[in-house]
Parts: sequence; structure tokens; C-alpha cells
Amino acid sequence: MYTLQFAILASFMIFMVDSISSIDPPVPINTHNKVRGRFRRREFVQEEVRKTMLNYMTSIKGEITDVVLDEMVSYYNSQTSKLYHLEKELVHMKNSSLSILNTNKTLNDLVEGMFKKQHSFASNISFMEYKIQNLTNILNVLLNELKQKPIQHARRLISTKRNLQNDDIPIDCDDVFRQQTSSITEGIFRIKPRFSSESFNVKCIFENNTGWTIIQRRMNGTVDFYRGWNDYKNGFGDLETEFWLGNEKIHQLTKQDKYILRIDLKPWDASIHIAQYGEFAIDNEQENYKLKISQFHSNISTAGDSLSSLWDNANGASFSTYDHDYDNLFYDNCALIYHGAWWFTNCFQSHLNGIYVRSPLALQNTARNGLHWNTYALYHSMKEVTIRIRRQNTF
Repeated sequence: MYTLQFAILASFMIFMVDSISSIDPPVPINTHNKVRGRFRRREFVQEEVRKTMLNYMTSIKGEITDVVLDEMVSYYNSQTSKLYHLEKELVHMKNSSLSILNTNKTLNDLVEGMFKKQHSFASNISFMEYKIQNLTNILNVLLNELKQKPIQHARRLISTKRNLQNDDIPIDCDDVFRQQTSSITEGIFRIKPRFSSESFNVKCIFENNTGWTIIQRRMNGTVDFYRGWNDYKNGFGDLETEFWLGNEKIHQLTKQDKYILRIDLKPWDASIHIAQYGEFAIDNEQENYKLKISQFHSNISTAGDSLSSLWDNANGASFSTYDHDYDNLFYDNCALIYHGAWWFTNCFQSHLNGIYVRSPLALQNTARNGLHWNTYALYHSMKEVTIRIRRQNTF
């Protein structure tokens, strides 16, 4: 629009200049003064035209500048709006990808859990198949004997029936071992202690013709052991990795007979050391799961006695957590200070439920809030711990 106006104005000015020059009559040769006057008039008109065009061009330039600025502002605003929408879309895509990642993690956890349950189920199925086969063999033998001497074997049949009813589920891992046909070294099995109202799964280790029931295991720090009373009462963790079986279950196990306690300690810089005790049990919840420990086996123990030594004997100590403080310190809470739970005294010679500390800090853990067994090393936090029990005599 501005270009057209400028062209029209320029054409008009040129026309005016030409008109002025065409109005003047021809200049005679001898009229020099008149010619000079005409030239002066023409120069004056041309100067006026030039000024007018310059002023107009200046105003046109200002208007064009304003228009260009308006267009630039409009373009900037539109691009800013597009950028804002792109950022929103990017955030949405990021959130969607996080949701997908979380879903994948959940699915992986579910698959891993299914594999573990499948393994446990397969172990229980194998055990049940063995039981069925064993029962079938016993019944076949009894039937053959009854056919030959029915009166003499009547009492034996009744006794066998009672035994079969009482032995449907093993009472501990040693019982599981005696019922196994295959030579497996460990596994997860379902047991039911004699005085327990419910059955539950346990981790078993089979070696030297006996079965050990695992009540605690530490190996990689995947499970948090800084927990309250109810968690330690009922048990927590994963039987395949790290766990505490549960004080109530340990009580049900150890009240049905006399049990041996063995603790396997694996330092970061050495092989496994053990501490073994001939008698181990814990009381019920009303007695705060009080520890009963004695008969340290010094002839086979290589880690020393950090539970029943003369200078700090934990025998008779109540179990303590940060929310149930039963240690011997009236002014402090050992479980709270050392981030764990144990049969604390003042505060401990042993504590295997603390924080999982990794090497190299574990080699000199001056905070003593890790997995400690003082008679092995005062400041060394263990790499792995396994606490296991078995009956003194099988029956």
C-alpha cells in the first residue's frame, strides 16, 4: 500500500516539474537575465519537491517501522505459544514414559515373585509326592501283613494311623530332611511346630545328615532391618535373600524341644567364622521374647562368644526395638542409637540386625551400627550373616 502511494506521489511531482518547465516560453539567446530567473524558479520548485518527498518518505519509514515491529511482536508471540505447547507435550511424553518404566518394573517384580512362588510350590509338590508314595508303601506292607496275621498286626495298624495323622506337616527343617528322598542342600518348605496353631514357610539348609532352620539371614542390604516391634514379632523380608523369621515363630519352634544355635559370620576380608551354642530358646511375647542362651561350644567356634560371655551375658535379656525399649540402659534406647533390634544389654557385645555397611567402611565401622560380633572384631561390620537352629536330638 505504501509503495503505491509513493509511486503516485513521485509521478505527480515529476509531472509538476515538467509542467512548470513546459509553461515557460522559449528563452531567447539575448535574454540572459530572464533565463537565469527561470532556472532559479525551477531550482526552487525542485528543492520544494525534494523536501516534500523527504518528509513523506520519513513519515512512511516510521509507519513501516511500526508495522514491522508489530509483525515481529506478533510472530514472537505465536512462536512462544508454539514453544509452550511443545514443552507441555514433551512433559506429557516424559510422564508417559515414566509410567511405562514403572509399569515395566512392576511387571518384572511380579514375574520374579511368580518364579519364587513357583519354586516353593514345586518343592512342596515334590515333598507331597514323596509323602504319598511313602504312605502308599506303608499301607501296602500293612495290608499284606494283615492278610497273613490280621490279629497280631491290628494294634500296629492303629498306631501307624495315629502317626500318619500327626506327621502330615514337618515340625522343623530337621523333620523335613528325614522325609526327603532327593539329595538337595537347601530350599523353602512349609512346617508346623507342635504347639503352633498355624503352619508357615521356612528356609532350610541340609548338611551333615541334619536339617537347619534359618531364623535370620543378611547378605546384600536389600532389606531394611530398622523396624518396629510388630515387624520383628511377625517376621519380614524375603526367604530367598534377607529376612527375619519372626520372634513368635522362633518361640513356637524352640518351645517344642531343646535347640542348638549356630551363627555363621562372613567378614569382608576373611572366610566364614562360626559361633555355636548347645541351648537356645526365646520366651513368648508376654515375656518380651526373652533370650535363653547357654553352653557355648568353644571347641568348634572360631568367632568367639559374644552372647553369653562373663563380661556381657545376654542370657535373660529381653528383645528390644526402637518402639519397645527393654535394654538395661534407663537413659538411652540401644535400638534407636544403633539402628536395629536385638537382645541388648548395655548396649551389646553382639548385634546382627543393624545397618548393612559395605566395604571399605565396614572394615572400620566406628559408629558400630552395622552387623557386629565383638569377640571377632570390635569395629568390623560383617558381609554376610546366617543364624540357624536345629533340635539337639531328633525324634
